[in-house]
Amino acid sequence: MAAKLNPRNILCLFVAFTVVIIVANAARLSHPKILLPYHSSVITNFTLNINLSREETRLLDTCYTWQSTQQEIASIQLVNSTDGECAFSAVISAVSKSAHRKTSMVLAENKVTGEILRCIVIVEAISRFEIETTTRLLYLEDSPEELIIKGYDDEGNVFSSLAGLEFEWSVLPDTSTEGEEMVDILRITKFTESHYFMPYYIQQLEAKGLQGDFILVEGMRTGSALVKAKIRDRAYKEVISPSVKIIVIANLIISPAEAYILKYATIKYAVKQIKQSSMLEISLPSSQFVLEVEDTNVCLLDAKTSIAAGQQLGSTEIVLTDRNLKQDALVKPSAMLYVVAPSYLGFVVLPDKKWVLGTEKVYTILIELYDKNSHKIYPSDNVMLKAMFPEEYFDVRFSTKNGTYHHVYTKKPGKTVIEGVLTSIIQEDGTEIEVSPTVKGSRSVEIHDPIRVMPELLYFPWDPNTRSSHQYKLRVKGGSGEYVWSSSKVETTTVNNKGEITTGNGGEAQIIASDAKNRAHTGSAKVYVLPPEDMKFVPRQVEAEVGTELEMPLAVYGRVQGKLVPFNDCHRMKVNFTFSDPTAFQFNRVSLMIPEDGCCSVRFTAVQRGHTTVTASYTSRGKELSASVTIAAYDPLMPVDPEKEAVLAVGSRKELVFRGGPQPWVIDSLKYFQDLTSTNSAITEVKKMKFLGNNRGFHHFYMTCLDFGEQILTLRVGNNKTTTNQFPAVSEASVRMSCSEPVGLQLNPDLRYPENLPPCPVSKEQAVAIPVHCQRNLDILVTVTDSLGRKFDNFSSLDFQWMVSDRSLATLEDTEDGSIQISTTSTKEGFNHVKYYRVLQPRGQPGVVIVTASISSYIEKHLKMAGSPISTRIYPKISKSLELKLVEEAIVSPDIISLFNHPSNTYMVNVQKGSGFFHVIPDQAGVVSLEYTDKTKQMQVVPVSDGSMKVTVYDLCVYSRHPPTATIFVSGVGSVELSVTEKVEVDKEAAVRVRVIDVHGKPLQASFFRLMGLRLIPASNIITIRKDKDQKDEMFTEYYIMHGAQVGHTSLVAEAHPSDGVVIRSQARPVEVFPPLQLIPRNITMIIGAKFQVLSKGGSTPQCTVLFSIRDSNIADVSSSGLLDAQNLGTTTVLGQAVGQDPETGETIIYSQDEVTVNVIELPGVRIHSALSRMQTGTKMPIYAVGLTEHETPFTFGSAMPPLVFTWSINNKDIIQLQNVFHESSLKHPAESDFARQLVALSAGQVTVKLTVRPHLTSRSQVKGQRTLTDELQVEVFEKLAVVSPKVCDGKILLTPNTEAIIKTNRDGSAKMSYQVISLLDPSPVTVGEGGLLTSGTVSGQVALQVTSQEEFGTNQTLVLLVRVKPVSYLMINSDVSLSTSEGYIKSIPVGTTLTLSVTYHDNVGEQFYATNVQMRYRFSRYDLVHIKHGSENDTLVVKAAEVGQTILKVWDQKNPWLADYINIPVDYVISPSKPTLSLGTVVCFKAPLVSARGYPGIWQSKSKVMDVDKDSGIATSAFVGHNLVEYTLTKDVTTYTEVTVRPVDQLTVDDSWSFLTNVKNRLTEYFIKVSLNDDSEVIGDNCTGEIQAKEFMPNFIPITCELEFSSFVNGLSISDLFQVSATFSSKKGKYGCLVKKLHPESLVQQISTTAVDLQLSVLVPGMENQPAVLAPVKKYQYLPPFYVHNSEVSLSTAAPLSSIRVSTIPDLSSCIQASVSDESILEVLTPEKDSQSGIILIFPIRLIESAALWDRDNVESHVELSCRKTGQKVRLPVTIRLVGQRPEHLAYRGRPVGWGAFFLNSFNSNQSFFSYLFLIIATAVAVLVGYHYLIGPRYRAAASSNPAFLRPGAAGAASPPSPMYPQPQYSPGYSPPPYTNYASPLNTPKSPTLWSTEYHPQDGTSPRRRSPYRPGGMSPNLGPRQSPS
Repeated sequence: MAAKLNPRNILCLFVAFTVVIIVANAARLSHPKILLPYHSSVITNFTLNINLSREETRLLDTCYTWQSTQQEIASIQLVNSTDGECAFSAVISAVSKSAHRKTSMVLAENKVTGEILRCIVIVEAISRFEIETTTRLLYLEDSPEELIIKGYDDEGNVFSSLAGLEFEWSVLPDTSTEGEEMVDILRITKFTESHYFMPYYIQQLEAKGLQGDFILVEGMRTGSALVKAKIRDRAYKEVISPSVKIIVIANLIISPAEAYILKYATIKYAVKQIKQSSMLEISLPSSQFVLEVEDTNVCLLDAKTSIAAGQQLGSTEIVLTDRNLKQDALVKPSAMLYVVAPSYLGFVVLPDKKWVLGTEKVYTILIELYDKNSHKIYPSDNVMLKAMFPEEYFDVRFSTKNGTYHHVYTKKPGKTVIEGVLTSIIQEDGTEIEVSPTVKGSRSVEIHDPIRVMPELLYFPWDPNTRSSHQYKLRVKGGSGEYVWSSSKVETTTVNNKGEITTGNGGEAQIIASDAKNRAHTGSAKVYVLPPEDMKFVPRQVEAEVGTELEMPLAVYGRVQGKLVPFNDCHRMKVNFTFSDPTAFQFNRVSLMIPEDGCCSVRFTAVQRGHTTVTASYTSRGKELSASVTIAAYDPLMPVDPEKEAVLAVGSRKELVFRGGPQPWVIDSLKYFQDLTSTNSAITEVKKMKFLGNNRGFHHFYMTCLDFGEQILTLRVGNNKTTTNQFPAVSEASVRMSCSEPVGLQLNPDLRYPENLPPCPVSKEQAVAIPVHCQRNLDILVTVTDSLGRKFDNFSSLDFQWMVSDRSLATLEDTEDGSIQISTTSTKEGFNHVKYYRVLQPRGQPGVVIVTASISSYIEKHLKMAGSPISTRIYPKISKSLELKLVEEAIVSPDIISLFNHPSNTYMVNVQKGSGFFHVIPDQAGVVSLEYTDKTKQMQVVPVSDGSMKVTVYDLCVYSRHPPTATIFVSGVGSVELSVTEKVEVDKEAAVRVRVIDVHGKPLQASFFRLMGLRLIPASNIITIRKDKDQKDEMFTEYYIMHGAQVGHTSLVAEAHPSDGVVIRSQARPVEVFPPLQLIPRNITMIIGAKFQVLSKGGSTPQCTVLFSIRDSNIADVSSSGLLDAQNLGTTTVLGQAVGQDPETGETIIYSQDEVTVNVIELPGVRIHSALSRMQTGTKMPIYAVGLTEHETPFTFGSAMPPLVFTWSINNKDIIQLQNVFHESSLKHPAESDFARQLVALSAGQVTVKLTVRPHLTSRSQVKGQRTLTDELQVEVFEKLAVVSPKVCDGKILLTPNTEAIIKTNRDGSAKMSYQVISLLDPSPVTVGEGGLLTSGTVSGQVALQVTSQEEFGTNQTLVLLVRVKPVSYLMINSDVSLSTSEGYIKSIPVGTTLTLSVTYHDNVGEQFYATNVQMRYRFSRYDLVHIKHGSENDTLVVKAAEVGQTILKVWDQKNPWLADYINIPVDYVISPSKPTLSLGTVVCFKAPLVSARGYPGIWQSKSKVMDVDKDSGIATSAFVGHNLVEYTLTKDVTTYTEVTVRPVDQLTVDDSWSFLTNVKNRLTEYFIKVSLNDDSEVIGDNCTGEIQAKEFMPNFIPITCELEFSSFVNGLSISDLFQVSATFSSKKGKYGCLVKKLHPESLVQQISTTAVDLQLSVLVPGMENQPAVLAPVKKYQYLPPFYVHNSEVSLSTAAPLSSIRVSTIPDLSSCIQASVSDESILEVLTPEKDSQSGIILIFPIRLIESAALWDRDNVESHVELSCRKTGQKVRLPVTIRLVGQRPEHLAYRGRPVGWGAFFLNSFNSNQSFFSYLFLIIATAVAVLVGYHYLIGPRYRAAASSNPAFLRPGAAGAASPPSPMYPQPQYSPGYSPPPYTNYASPLNTPKSPTLWSTEYHPQDGTSPRRRSPYRPGGMSPNLGPRQSPS
């Protein structure tokens, strides 16, 4: 075992397993090996298919190529190949003409994976044939049987195909049958005459009248015959022809097939024959069939009546014999009969077979008899049973004679028992035989009331967006009490076992409660889940007290059959509640309790008084519902003034104030009431107060006392009932009122004392004067009380007398009548505070005064005004006095004290004036020691520690708003403050300030600084410090001078020494000494429109900023970065300032500044700058345009806008060539700003270079006089010296002085190298060191350099080089980046591209230096458009084109500035469209002319999710709103981009080309409804529409959504049944739109045809980031349904020439539907009319025209076509015409006939008798055939079982019970065959292949042998067998 599991075996098993898995998952050929016959006379074909693997089916580019290794044996023809190379199927043709066995290999190769599939093709001769058939036993007139010929080779292998071979099939008599020879037993049927599928080659053979290897045979009569096949190919004449024997029998059954009967009981037998889909009963006795009993002892059979009677217990067989057949070898039809003894009774109740019954129903009860083996005994008519039904529960309506069958009616619920007994058997002669022993039986029965589910109708809302569900508990009664719940549509509603339903999707469902003991007993409730259509609030109480909840029922309605119905529950609907005033109420919740008159209850909490309109709104799919109700919140009604009780003097009036209660109803305030009632109205008078302003919430009344007494006042507030307030709220509140006599009087000063302090020592109850302020008026409060001590609320009717003891100190304020003063203040709560007082006015002098008041009577006018009957006199008199002390306000002296911190220092503070009673409070402790003495009124202060504090002195008896205070400071040194300018220019000075602060933040005087040892210490010698002798005279500050000695960074600190060992330092302040700011260049010359950037160096870094400003902005503008823009002629200066912010003050500080001169001139002239005038052939030299002065460089005019136009030309292009610096980049610079070129010396000669400069037409003052400037340059080109003979290589090195260079050879490291300089000069201009290091000196000249290599094999090689040392004559900028374009040139450098520029150096003849000592410098005219850095190699620059614009680059030698070159770098967008602004969803075709060196395009990409770009084609879709960069990348250096802005969609426009929609099946399978976004083009770009059409481009992002719905509810139909809607993009039209695909529901075709409804299309841009949701106006379309044809065909005859076609449609299409006939000579369509009963059916009468043409033609097949032009629907009905009777005489021939007609007529006249008999035979046969198929054929359908004994009878052939056959639905007499329509049905769709069998269901009622003119072979695959394409 261990050996078997060694690693090698495990590895082999793993490899094998892996191979099996790979092979199993790989693609395979349908046949690995095929066998075909050789090409003797016909080529045989075979189709080979590739079965793809799962992975390959997902790939779109899978390609298989085919080849045959032996084309002369097997050839290949591809099937469904699109390119002639790739295919998944191929036809293999055997082309070998040799009968010998030959083999070829067919190979199919996967071009993607390289996998090769193989099939072996064997071609040889056929050795023998055999006929294969499913069965050799045919039933009479059954469907044909298919016979197939199979070929075999000599080894017994079966040939894969015999397609194309011709055979002769024949039917021969069966010679083995004895007796008379049977003829016409079998018939060979063509495939074209049947509904069978036939291969294409069989169709071709039958068209030629030939036969192939497939044939159909059907039985014509009973018997047997031979079918023989002979091949027609002479090459197989020696092969034996095969034959097969076929037996045809009648399909007979005996009914019943098995029966159990009692002894002496009878049973009747019947014989039935099955033909096609029908069953016919054969009448017995018959001459052909006879029934026989095998055992006559068991039973006797009467042959005349076919009734068998049991004789004794046992069993026997009843056999049917056919006299026409020799049936020895066949199984005869038979039936078994058993004679048994009875055992027990069985009870069956129908239709449910459950013994749980319902009341008031009729049931069928069967009493069945069984033997001991539980076999049911046949209920013979002579077997007698007796049944007993309790009359209390049952009413027997019907019973059979034998007592086995009963109809009973249930009366009432309950439990009972049914009994039955078998009594006797009655024989044929009437003798009654009693059964012994007696057989009895019983059955218990439960009877219950019907089940009722309540409520029976339920309605719930459906929201397709939220898909919220609702639950509801159903109630049920009746039945047994145990129920099983179910739902007819669980998608709409589900139900649990407790009867709780849960809603789902929209629709309707039946909730069924079935009795658990009898599921047939059910009760149901219908549940509708509907979209909401309306909503409203149910009237309820709409007023609520603040703090309570208000519950409002909401009713929502759906629509059923056009009527609004209320929902039962809607609390989960997403209803939004809004308030017109959100402050009055708050939304609390939606109550879970469902109200009786609504579907949900909404609770609102009353927050504050007010009213609001509550709006409930609901939105779904564009439909908005809302309901509003006004509700009000009110405060609780309560008395405010007085709260409980009020006391008044007679004649006085009191204002009663109540607050709260219901407010006047806002919609109808006229029903508002305020009723105040009194228990004793005689003593008071009450009046309602009227307010002109807003006094809502308060109720005011005036009450006047008329007499003494008490009473209760009650206020009742509310609204009466109104339309909008049907349940108003009412509130009540009460107070007590007393009218009393005055008894007591009190006077009190209205004083205010300091809070939270000890009380004033002088009390009001003490007999001492009360201190008051002598300079403030004093209110003396007056209070009157009654005998119970209650204070009067109003006593204004009392008459007061006043007196002051010393009027020099104080007086009373005068009043109108000298009486008391009254002041009333009202709170926001409505309470009135009444103050009764007199004002005492002191004169400002201190002293004591007494005030006295007395009452002796009422004021008479008050009593008269009130109408009071009481007396005015008050007895006894009431009097009261008040003593007051007038004093001044207290003061503290001094109030600010500064103390030095020393314990022996003491200070006294005085407190003066005031009442004399004071309280001292310090704000803190520990700073000083404080002590106050009452006697001396002084505070003693002693310092304790450094600090400060405040002492407040309070007068306890006289209130002061600002009590006197004293502030005390104890000082010490806290910190040192140093203020210094942090930046100073070198050799400049700045001021430094120093201050010393004590510990309390107070500054110390500068005079103390010397005592503290204060000094300033710099951190280095970068700065120096000295004291400022001229400092300002300031008390707290000392000044110093800081000098910047050298550039650098340092710090400065100040320190003080207040005491020994204590050092206090300031914060170290950083100081920078910076170089002065310098602007570069110093002089700038420009023309108008030119741009140039000023650079700066120096100044402070990095915190400071350089600010640029210009003296005269009319001449030029300057940007914050120093970019100059010349505007007008003139000279000005640019000022640059290095500025920063002072860290302390935040002020702007100018650290340094500089200025340069700017000259804006007119260009007076131009000249060509050239470094040389002579060039050597093969060299290059730059030239560029300059002005007439040294300041007029290309910077002056190169960047001007509008640009100058430079035109370069030469007089001889053979000598010198002009080229652009970017010529290798395929950039063709336009003449604008083209100021620089390169000269390339081609051959010797002299050339004139000419430059013409023209100003632009729109320019202004750029060129002097706006003239054209010209210049010429003479350049001489001379040939380079070369040795012609002998031919030598040019070895030369060019160096500049003081330069080093290394000589490298190809032998370095392989041989020993030596170098030697040969020079005639001393010293030599060049020296050479080890390793080939050349060093040039300061002297120019030339030397020879000898380079020698000593090889290891002994050979020496010598090379002599010429080394020249010369100065540089010019330098030149070159572009090394090559930009290839797909076509033409580009005019600018693509933005984003990285350029590599190299700088070369040349001598005076143009030759390039090998090495130089040049220190290269560069600068741009501006630095914001391009970025630059040094390249990886010397003298190279890497330039990144960052922004669009022109930039001038200058390169020069730092040592020799005149060695310079200028180029213009124009940067622009090359991607088109450039910088587009798009709408969301726009499709853009980006294009760029750049390609790789090989012509390949680059890759597109988007920098963000805003654009979705195809990386290969550049087709992009704007998917989000925002900004984005679209990049085009060829290489890492050649990358360009363009900016894209995507704006949101704010408008949608739906195309209105379509006015109606229909789902009629026609050429138009779908609608495309265009949708425009922002009315813009959805496709942008050059030829973008054509490109997306060619590529069939479909964007990944579709910005819109489409929804199609009915405009109104359609019962039982949804929009998804008719159309499929989706948003899409049409590449053909370049538009977004809604794609509406037609659907064709088969089951709803009749319902749809009469549906008249409108459709509405909603188009929406969903909300997303930066894109709000946008909804297009809803588009409405009329829906035109397909009409429905009730007929399947039209039958006419000369006897019945009129028929009609019934069509269902909507009224709008009635006039559109037209009928036409195929032959107007024999058919006519009459005027259509509407069906009077239905009103929706059109009737088209069709009339047969009896004409000569009708009688003359042989084929009278025709059709009627119904069409509607508007919808494009066409339906074709076949018309069957029968000619009955003889040809009418008036249609006889006239004149002498000629032609074929005359020939046949003469033949007929010559042989009348023969043709008469022939015509009679044919007419009879046709009549029988037609009558059979049209009258009997449609009424039967074949059963699904293949057993002929199990068939389902049709309506015309139902068998009587009991029968072993399955039940068949019975159709009413008005039932018609399935309707003829243009919809394909699953039942009538042809299937391939199809055999005729018992499972075939003909749908048109015709015989399967009848060839329909619309056979499957010529049909569309979606049409039924009797339909034609419309």
